[in-house]
Amino acid sequence: MIKALDVARFFVEKGADDPEMTQLKVQKLTFYAQSYHLGIYGTPLFGEAVRAWKHGPVITSLRSLQDCRGNKIPADGSFGNPIEDPEALKFLEAIWSTYGCFSADLLVGMTHADPPWIEARKLDGQSPEITQEAMRDYFSSRADDIDLESGDVSIESIFGEGAFAVSSPIG
Repeated sequence: MIKALDVARFFVEKGADDPEMTQLKVQKLTFYAQSYHLGIYGTPLFGEAVRAWKHGPVITSLRSLQDCRGNKIPADGSFGNPIEDPEALKFLEAIWSTYGCFSADLLVGMTHADPPWIEARKLDGQSPEITQEAMRDYFSSRADDIDLESGDVSIESIFGEGAFAVSSPIG
C-alpha cells in the first residue's frame, strides 16, 4: 500500500521549483489526495490517520519532513518511495493540477472551510482524528472538482459560484 510519505514525495517532486513547497503545503495536498480518493473510490490512498490540528489537517508521519518554520522541502528523494502504480499517478496528477497552484496559506484557509476538519475540531482533544468516513462522505459530493481525464480545474466547484466576481466601482 502507498504511504503518506510516498504521496508527499510525489508532491515535493512535482513542486521542485515551487519556493512554497513546505511541510504546510505538502500536508494540505496530501490531505486533499486522501480525501478525494476516499470520495471518488471509497477507499483510502494511504493508511495513516489524518488529524485536525490548529492549522489544518496533519498526517503525523509527514512531520519528519522539515521543521514548521516554512522551509522548502528539497526534492532529493530522501524520503518515501516513488509511486509506480499508473492509476495512483494519474489520480495524484489530477490533485496536483487542481491544488498544486495554491499557496500554503490559501490551502490552510481552504481546509479550514471543509466540514471534515471543522467537525473534527469540535471533538475533545488537541488533535482529534478526521475520520475516513467524514472525508469520504463530504468529498464524494465534491468529486466533480477533480477531472481525472484532463486535469482541468473548475474553480467554481472549489470556491463556489461567483467567488471571484468583481463589481465595478463605476456606475
